[in-house]
Amino acid sequence: MLQGGTSCYETGQEDRCVVIEQWEAAGKTVEHDVTHVKSVRIKKMKKIVLLCVGSFNPITFMHLRMFVLAKEYLYDKLQWNVLEGLISPVHDAYKKKNLAPSHHRAKMLELAINEHQIPWIKLSTWEVEQEGWSKTLDTMDHHQVVLNGSAQLDTTKDVNSDDHVQVMLLCGSDLVESFLVPGLWSEVQLERICRGFGVVCVTREGVNIQDTIRGSPLLSKFADDIVIVPEWFPNQVSSTSIRAAVRKGLCIGMLVPMTVAAYIKQHRLYHGDTQIMEPLVFVFKATKSADTADPFVEVLQQLHFRVALIPVLTFQFLGLPEYQAALYQPECYSGLILTSPRTVEALALAIKSNEDVWQKKYLAEWNAKPVYVIGEGTAALAREIGLTSVCGDTTGCEVNLSEFIRGRKELHEKKLLLPCGDLRLETLRLSLSEQQIPVEFVEVYETSAHPKLVATVHEKLALEGFPDVVVFFSPSGVQFMDEILRAESVAFKQAKYVAIGPTTAEALKSAGYPVSAVANKPTPDGVAQAVKTL
Repeated sequence: MLQGGTSCYETGQEDRCVVIEQWEAAGKTVEHDVTHVKSVRIKKMKKIVLLCVGSFNPITFMHLRMFVLAKEYLYDKLQWNVLEGLISPVHDAYKKKNLAPSHHRAKMLELAINEHQIPWIKLSTWEVEQEGWSKTLDTMDHHQVVLNGSAQLDTTKDVNSDDHVQVMLLCGSDLVESFLVPGLWSEVQLERICRGFGVVCVTREGVNIQDTIRGSPLLSKFADDIVIVPEWFPNQVSSTSIRAAVRKGLCIGMLVPMTVAAYIKQHRLYHGDTQIMEPLVFVFKATKSADTADPFVEVLQQLHFRVALIPVLTFQFLGLPEYQAALYQPECYSGLILTSPRTVEALALAIKSNEDVWQKKYLAEWNAKPVYVIGEGTAALAREIGLTSVCGDTTGCEVNLSEFIRGRKELHEKKLLLPCGDLRLETLRLSLSEQQIPVEFVEVYETSAHPKLVATVHEKLALEGFPDVVVFFSPSGVQFMDEILRAESVAFKQAKYVAIGPTTAEALKSAGYPVSAVANKPTPDGVAQAVKTL
């Protein structure tokens, strides 16, 4: 059975009428099968192409919905077959305030149609390709000629013939209301548009277009030529409101197609006051607590970036008895490697049960050995718990730290103690083993995705919009964000990827993400400078 707006022209059933004759010859009536009834109607129904003209500055979901509503209504109520829908953006010469260039508006229309896979709706670029602005009637005449395969408009052609295609103007009730604006439309134009082509008007909330038509001596003459299509779901979304939202820095996701929202952001359309729309940076990193100010966020905000901090990781400490046992045997090791703040936090927890013994006996022994760290944050935490022989904090990553340690090979005939997480990389071990520098691993924490990661990403996208820049602070952060990035590919399509160091950059590249910048140091200033280069 043909459903909704599906026609025999779309399903390849043009010859179903032959079946009708066979049924009747067998003594059956077509009423026994609704499918055949509809096939007969389709053979006789008008062939319609809906043409919608306007600024589409930008296109919204309501523009697309107008086509779907109109097609369904014309089929169900009038048995008219809508073959195609055409969207024709106005020429730049129209000189409307805040009108985006036509190549941008046309591209957004193309993106919207492709995103929602509506093959019967097509973009017409005829208007924008002309030397100047075209009247609506001229645009309709052109498409009527092209669709009927003529060199010029033939007003004598039988519109009821089987091969005639009728162009109709699809619009909202605001356009029909504009017919009454003095000097905007001539009566001759309206006569040609309404009676020569026909108008399909989709109603809009707050406008009773039927009363408007009945109450106007001019429009009432064309009442039979204007098909009113009711919209049962009130919606105030308009291109004007979308532009206003963009100027205010508000999110327009789910008001326009996602690809259109991304395009607007990429090309900075409709922003007006550039101060309103500072570049948006998503920072994916582990956080200490919601109450603690993040220094990376603070520095980026000082540089006038909008920043959304998204906690990407959570940690569970484990293996603390084993860690304590190793820490209480400093004579077995030539030094300590702390690659992240978590390893220092785990150390503080491991010694907590017997801290006096640590302070009186073992701390001094460890301070007689090198304590290698990555990053100023890790170094600061190590010093807070009394470790004074901290070094390597400016190396910035495991690759550089391993080179630093290899340059001091003579100090490390004994093994180095390396507390780590369950997702540790093999960079340090492999590099040091090449120089016969022994390393003992102790797993002291387990890494997992933050329980609210997905919800937080969705919340930030809804409240803040699509990011211009995303900053990653660890390979594990890349790992846990990968699935989300792919699921929300439209939102992150235009974002520039920044890594805190080469190890994280390599993780991004391995996952298939282009890296635009790498911080020269794993510090707030280093990250800020990397973001500034974009």
